[in-house]
Amino acid sequence: MNTIMNGWFSEICPMWRGMALSVEIEETLYSAASKFQQIDLYMTKTYGKMLVLDNIIQLTERDEFAYHEMMAHVPLFAHPNPEKVLVIGGGDGGILREVARHECVRQIDFCEIDPDVIAVAKRFLPTTAKGFDDPRVTVHIGDGNAFVNARKKSYDVIIVDSSDPIGPGKALFELPFYKALKAALKDGGVVATQGESFFIHTECVDNLTDITQQLFPVQAYAYMLVPSYPGGHLGICLASLGPKLTVPARPIPQEIQQMLDYYSPEIHQASFVLPHFMTKRSKEPFAPPRTKQAPDGQESPVEIRIVQSAPPLEIMALYKDAGWWKQAYDSDTSFLDTLVQSSACFAAAFDHGTMVGMGRALSDGMSDAYIQDMVVLKQYQRQGIGQRIVRALVDRLTEQGVDWIGLISTPGNQSFYKGMGFKPMENHTPFEFKG
Repeated sequence: MNTIMNGWFSEICPMWRGMALSVEIEETLYSAASKFQQIDLYMTKTYGKMLVLDNIIQLTERDEFAYHEMMAHVPLFAHPNPEKVLVIGGGDGGILREVARHECVRQIDFCEIDPDVIAVAKRFLPTTAKGFDDPRVTVHIGDGNAFVNARKKSYDVIIVDSSDPIGPGKALFELPFYKALKAALKDGGVVATQGESFFIHTECVDNLTDITQQLFPVQAYAYMLVPSYPGGHLGICLASLGPKLTVPARPIPQEIQQMLDYYSPEIHQASFVLPHFMTKRSKEPFAPPRTKQAPDGQESPVEIRIVQSAPPLEIMALYKDAGWWKQAYDSDTSFLDTLVQSSACFAAAFDHGTMVGMGRALSDGMSDAYIQDMVVLKQYQRQGIGQRIVRALVDRLTEQGVDWIGLISTPGNQSFYKGMGFKPMENHTPFEFKG
């Protein structure tokens, strides 16, 4: 509910019990109920016009740039070449305005359930609603959940500017919706969703990061400062099918930087540095990046998992780091899509959601198996990661009943495999078919 008393609007919501945000208002510019929600728009004394939906502040003219710039540019600059973008929610048009600054974007689909919000924004909030004027924008009126479920492998970047997880917006914070988001992404795609407050909505943040960790190979949590939101800040829950999220994947053009007031490459990286009480939490996405080498003889905290799928772009990065990538592969990388599925088992090493090592086995599933494609990124070597990958493969093959496990070692690595229990095959010579 909201309370207007003595010229002050107070935002009171069960999601932030025991506290309220109050803003002094001068005039009510619009107040009506749409088919979906109550829409109010006020002229405030110090924050300009303020849009309120179901008594929850959505934006003020004074600080909307912080939210819209970060929600748009963090995922867009994390992607090396975003061409097709989907924005769900955000009928004020602010995120569309920011997405349209990227010349590489060729198509922008926008899905909003309430056309009245768009109409109010176009009437009263021209600085954000101008996002609808870009010819690349196609507006779809309907439920965002249903819309994304009907799209498969369609988008490079998806941005979800959702309301809070109460009422109709609750579905946008649940596992089925995130599964649909993942399915709607192209290979190497990035998704960013409104991530609530880690101070006030800790359980909600935990839920979002649990979901993204379960579904995506790369995930991270960032935040921005927005004075008119509860607690003065708001989070962004990000996940990707390949790109690293915490640093920009491409430089920001100077002409874009000059138009922005909050986002910069430095802010991009800094936004992922969370307060210490969050890094102490046990959840993987909150842990700081682990890139330093562990002392010799100690295992790295990097996680090893047997996986059923892996991002093709990250497999490519491992191949290139090992020097295995051939120029001929550039013309057809489709083999990367089936590399994991065609293996008897595939073990991958993950640091903060990013794949930093891998190994796989080919087998008849009954007696024999060959381990191959063992690689760990150079900066992660000498941390015991390779040994852990081999152990994971051997354990899984043994569970399957395989009793003969072999491999071909490259020069210089024989001692590594001998230390893992492998022995040279006397009186045997490997051959390669050359036709």
